Amino acid sequence: MPGIPYYQRQLGAEVRDLTLKEIKKILLDLEHKTYTENFRGQVILRLAGNVLPRIQEISGQDGKPIKIIFDETLNPARQPKENNSLSSTL
Repeated sequence: MPGIPYYQRQLGAEVRDLTLKEIKKILLDLEHKTYTENFRGQVILRLAGNVLPRIQEISGQDGKPIKIIFDETLNPARQPKENNSLSSTL
């Protein structure tokens, strides 16, 4: 299976770079000469979900630690039970 052609990776990198530069200009327009305060606020709100850490992904409900409980089936030391009825039919 061939990978993504170089020109597509290059174009993707250029588009991401341009997007980041435009976002940076919006966020640094603190005197609101080009963009309104409302527009800046909307950009920040839109980006916040992607930029800020997602606490729900690293903690449990209500920020409590995640409890990981392993079932007995995941224990490698456990031996499977023999089924005599299956072995007698073979």
